[in-house]
Amino acid sequence: MTGDIDASVWLEHENRLRKELRQDELTRLLAIENLTKLRETLAFLKDQRQALCHEITWSRMSKVLDLLAPLARAADSLAQGICLPSNMLCGALGLILISSRAEIVDLVLCAYESLLSVLPRVDSFARALEESPNLKLAIADAYDAYTTLSIRSIKIFGRGPKLLTWSSLLWMRDRKLFQDSIHKLECFVRKARQEAGYILLEERKSNDSKALQEIVRNTETIMSSLASENDRLYQKSKTQQSHKFTVPPQMCHFVGRDERIEEMHKHLYLQDAGSKSGQQRSVVLCGLGGIGKTQLAIEYAHRFRGFYTCCFWVTCDSTTKVFEGFAEIARALELDEVDVVQNLGNVKDWFRRTENWLLIFDNAESPNQMSQFWPKSGNGAILVTTQDASWLSQEYITQSYRLGSLNESEGVDLVRGFFERNNHGISDIEAKGIVGETGGLPLAIRQISSYILAENMDTTRFLEGYRAHQSSKAVDAWEISATPWSCHTLATFLNFAFEKLTTRAISILGIMSLLDADKIQERLFRDEGQLDEGEATFFGDPLDFDNDISRLCRYSLISKSRNEEGIYFSAHRQVKRHVLDRLTPEQLQPGWTWTVRRLRRLFPRQSPFAGELNDGNTNCAACINHVLALRATMPIVRYLTSEPQDLASLFLDGGIYLWTKGSLVDGKALTGEAKAMCDGTRIEGSMIAQIYSFHASILSDSGNIEQGLEYFEKSLEVLKSHLTSVRDMAFESDYALLANAWNNLAGAHCALGQYGKAELYNELSLQRKLLLAEQGHPMSHLLCLSYHNMANTCAGQTRYDEAAIFFEKALKVATLEESISRRALTSHNFGIMRLMQNQVDEARGHFETAYQLRCEKFRDHPDTAASLHMLACCYHRKGDDDSLDISRYLLEESLRILRCRPSNADERRIARSLFKLSLVQEALGDESSAAASRLDAGHFYTKLTGKATLPASEDEFDALVAYM
Repeated sequence: MTGDIDASVWLEHENRLRKELRQDELTRLLAIENLTKLRETLAFLKDQRQALCHEITWSRMSKVLDLLAPLARAADSLAQGICLPSNMLCGALGLILISSRAEIVDLVLCAYESLLSVLPRVDSFARALEESPNLKLAIADAYDAYTTLSIRSIKIFGRGPKLLTWSSLLWMRDRKLFQDSIHKLECFVRKARQEAGYILLEERKSNDSKALQEIVRNTETIMSSLASENDRLYQKSKTQQSHKFTVPPQMCHFVGRDERIEEMHKHLYLQDAGSKSGQQRSVVLCGLGGIGKTQLAIEYAHRFRGFYTCCFWVTCDSTTKVFEGFAEIARALELDEVDVVQNLGNVKDWFRRTENWLLIFDNAESPNQMSQFWPKSGNGAILVTTQDASWLSQEYITQSYRLGSLNESEGVDLVRGFFERNNHGISDIEAKGIVGETGGLPLAIRQISSYILAENMDTTRFLEGYRAHQSSKAVDAWEISATPWSCHTLATFLNFAFEKLTTRAISILGIMSLLDADKIQERLFRDEGQLDEGEATFFGDPLDFDNDISRLCRYSLISKSRNEEGIYFSAHRQVKRHVLDRLTPEQLQPGWTWTVRRLRRLFPRQSPFAGELNDGNTNCAACINHVLALRATMPIVRYLTSEPQDLASLFLDGGIYLWTKGSLVDGKALTGEAKAMCDGTRIEGSMIAQIYSFHASILSDSGNIEQGLEYFEKSLEVLKSHLTSVRDMAFESDYALLANAWNNLAGAHCALGQYGKAELYNELSLQRKLLLAEQGHPMSHLLCLSYHNMANTCAGQTRYDEAAIFFEKALKVATLEESISRRALTSHNFGIMRLMQNQVDEARGHFETAYQLRCEKFRDHPDTAASLHMLACCYHRKGDDDSLDISRYLLEESLRILRCRPSNADERRIARSLFKLSLVQEALGDESSAAASRLDAGHFYTKLTGKATLPASEDEFDALVAYM
């Protein structure tokens, strides 16, 4: 361009923007027609999105708007009415900020600020445009660059799943093009300053004078409004607290323990920030079951919730429940919620960044079992309830208490409150009698009071009968210091209650004691649409069932509640324990059989033709804690299992679901229990083969490939024997299992470098799967597995052309939603092979595909980190500074993901990524960071190999990761 600009050029830029945008995006853009509308839109966004409330971000946004104003006026002037560039300028910026993630707002604003800051800072270019053709060129070029930047920003940050790491990678990769646009614009501006410098200088001086006068006028107003603004923000923060409170509801009549609650608050709440800053505050409440630990924690949280920005509750009966608690916190904080370990990492990161929170771990197991969940941040407070006395000796605990019984006065208040709420009176002597007989235990007081009221009994008469039973044992004593003869436990009360309960009510209580007692959905018992005839008639008439439930509630043996999912029941853990101890095998047998059958009908079954079970079926999440509870009761009821097939398959499917969720420990425990049932019980051969196969998969996923191979071989052996015995009566699913068994063995042998065996099993598997596909079975997922294994086997033998053919076939057949994870793995391994061939650009494309698929499905998963690592290797190979910057960024992101799983950290991958990071830092000239990364890598290498000397080549670190 030279001299004046053809006005049609502005229309070309506008048409380019219209062509690149989708219709819905264009509609939103055109609605922001000028700067006034843009400022209104951003003011509305500021109230809706926390990221825009940050002072630095809002200041940068204001600066961008100030820089945009003269460009918009000049562009409209030069366009001569052919189009209205200011609409596109304002609308594009507004559209990006509306549709982009909060985390990248600052990144986008920085880019716009860099672009607009190149232009002279004036209110109007009107006079200067008359004197400087080059300024006209600069304005047109700035509009062109602005349009290009807007299109790029919308495509990268405003569309799709908005994966932050992927978006950042694309942004960094195109950085050079943007910088070239800036340099070109700077050349025009330099010439413009030479042509019309004196005019621009006068404009600048005038602007500075006006700005100074404005500041003087506004200072007094700003200062006077600070106090009211601070008060408004304080009130707003108090209002928002209610949105971040996951603690269960309070008891309607909590009594006593006031001094203890005040003491707890002194140790938990950061009252003097100067003296305790950075020190984590933690309190442990330790005591026997039923002593009132949980209710005390709930009462404290409700009583002092106004002192904390948020209060969170995590039930710790099992690892799965702890993960569920962190998932609930992630939902409350509106964090990304994907797999269980990522939820944990995201929430712990939030704890690290945020101050003045309260986290309560209820019924915590040992400190070792809870270590992976314990936040390291000193910004908040942690309250623990537990029966494990080892918590009392932990150095990092600020204060610990052994919780004892209620004193007589507090116990009497609890009894009186209970009777008064039920419109009954009670004398002091009778109330003291109840407190004395229960040892002041809150649970026992509630049980006995409920029974007296439900049966309308005379209190004195009841206490006489209660003393006469004397059925407690020393091991069941409520208080450790109490003598056996004076201990009246829940067992004594159950003797009374069972005399009044129907046989059906006792069966219901027994079933609830077999399940997860915290949340038992009513639909387990009442959903006629999913009950078979035997299940539906087990409890008799629905009215009888309601009467039995009502009596159990009146005795306080269970409680009934409602949430958004419907009605559910719960029982105290001590009640569950004593009921299981109290019931005879004959009483437990019918309920155990009913429970196994019911859960087996509700919990989805793993299909041999499909991918692994996941949250696509809501019954998985609804029933998994009940399945884990059944496993916990196995030592008590193992001999009651007359039909082991249903139970073994239930444990298998529960284990598969937990495995896909990332909970390897509980998943392996369930498949291990199913495996133990295979010895000497009546389980079909095909089921045993499935159990061995998935147990082997979990072992292999945990890094134990040799042991996994052993069970893969057992699976094939059992399946062959099963097919021989049934012969022509075999189902098609049995042959699918056979194909899978060969496929699994091929994968294991390939991982161990035994390519001959792998090739043999691959051929057998593929032939069987193609035959099943011809018969019309859905084989997409399974064919992808075989082609992928064959590609890996060929690649391991450097037969790259053959491997590429199989990789392409695997990607072609893996089109179903259930094959996303397999498609990602295939793309990842295809990329590894191309990188080995030094075909860097093609390898990068495959790794980018793998990363996007994994991130969309799993987010922060070790496999996602692996794709980031390999993508970083591609950019490291390119070697220029921009590529090295991207490589460093990707490796740091990979390490962040790997380190967010402290309980199951893949130290081999961490060591590999640390050493690669040291090489990249060294190439960038950052010697100190490179030395630190290499030192960290060396620690892991020595721990993993026992070798004290750090290898000079990254080949040895790559060898730590055993398979593709």
